[in-house]
Amino acid sequence: MSENKENGIMNEQEEETSIRSMKSIGWLLDHHKTKESDRQKMIADLTLNPGDHILDLGCGPGLWTESFMKEVAPEGRVTGIDIDPDYIQYAKTYNHTSQYSDKITFEVGNFHEIPYPNHTFDMVFCGNFFQFVEEPEKLLEEIKRVTKKGGRISEKSFDGSALIFHPMDSVLIHRVLTATAHSLAENPVCPPFNCYFDNYIGRKNRGFFRKSGLADITTCAYAIQKYFPLSEPERRYIENNARWYLDIARDFLTEEDITAWTDCFDQNSDRYIMDSEDFYYCMVEIMSIGTHE
Repeated sequence: MSENKENGIMNEQEEETSIRSMKSIGWLLDHHKTKESDRQKMIADLTLNPGDHILDLGCGPGLWTESFMKEVAPEGRVTGIDIDPDYIQYAKTYNHTSQYSDKITFEVGNFHEIPYPNHTFDMVFCGNFFQFVEEPEKLLEEIKRVTKKGGRISEKSFDGSALIFHPMDSVLIHRVLTATAHSLAENPVCPPFNCYFDNYIGRKNRGFFRKSGLADITTCAYAIQKYFPLSEPERRYIENNARWYLDIARDFLTEEDITAWTDCFDQNSDRYIMDSEDFYYCMVEIMSIGTHE
């Protein structure tokens, strides 16, 4: 942290980063609320044990933490690490009133140099950040270092090729998904963070686990489904998801396609689809679990 930030003064770059973090926290809150019931299923599938010490690597604003603690209580612990100090500050505040707060720790940390000794954790959970990692195999070696022998590693990511909106022209959906793939193939960068981004990481995590030497690998796909009527967090999440695809795909689409896609998610348009009683949305998240021998 810079001296200015310690004194409560941010330069323009720090201020821009902080604003971006706050905006993304709002998106992550909608994201989590939209998928909360699905995430409870994923946590159940981790088969955590009372007394386990869990590392939530890439914990963001700490939205999974208390759910992990409920599985490992009363003697277990959860440690959350993220590279973004604004996320960590939010996580500390968000979880401060938890009945398990004395068993929960958050800190800023580098994923590639995890600040813990060898063989510390019973489970390392990585949720939705491998898409930002250019060399997942190298990162897995560091994750294995801090995982106990016989402990487990889990990685959960989405796969951006699986996306359904209805009622909507299926040809338009496929054109936007194809344009997204072309755009990311040319420039694999994710706005607004302007960093490396793999929109198709979900299908690859099992292979990364196999190549890293993990044993007893299991992989499960979860269909995240939403229908009419939508809650406000669900509506915001889906609309923002649709805007993100258009932002990425725009240079590979016709003006007609851009207008048609925009209208489907514009509440002021006659073609707005999310108030339809037939509205259906589906995307896929994939979770792999492996044992460190």
